[in-house]
Amino acid sequence: MLFRAVLTLLYLVPPLLALNPQNLVGKWINDEGLFLTVSNAADGQLSGIYETTKGTEMRQYVFSGSYDTSQEGRTLGWTVSWNNVLYGSSHSNSVWAGTYVPQQDKEPAKIETTWIHISDSRPEDRWQSTLIGKTEFLHYDEREKPEISIP
Repeated sequence: MLFRAVLTLLYLVPPLLALNPQNLVGKWINDEGLFLTVSNAADGQLSGIYETTKGTEMRQYVFSGSYDTSQEGRTLGWTVSWNNVLYGSSHSNSVWAGTYVPQQDKEPAKIETTWIHISDSRPEDRWQSTLIGKTEFLHYDEREKPEISIP
């Protein structure tokens, strides 16, 4: 009987942790202080603005991506082509793939990601044209200043 109860509980827990697309909409900040503003999350598709800083200047780039729409799904990903009207193209692209972690207790919801950045380069420099790293985006209310330490 206990075994059946545990199996039932395990079956019910994943849907509670599944990604609700409306939880993605809003502002996210990563550990470098860069912003991801998700303006649309519907039918498995994401879109919005990724904001970076160069000195004191904020630069905005369009991103698009997708998320898992299955009942247990929590994975998502998006890409940025580093090209905009104001600054032109840097001839590079970045991709983030990660897992949505819902808000728990007093901790905000977060997206844990691994990213890949690739820049166009001469054939002899291609060995150094790809960077790989990890970052975490925290969801926050725009009326509150997020508490984040940036190294």
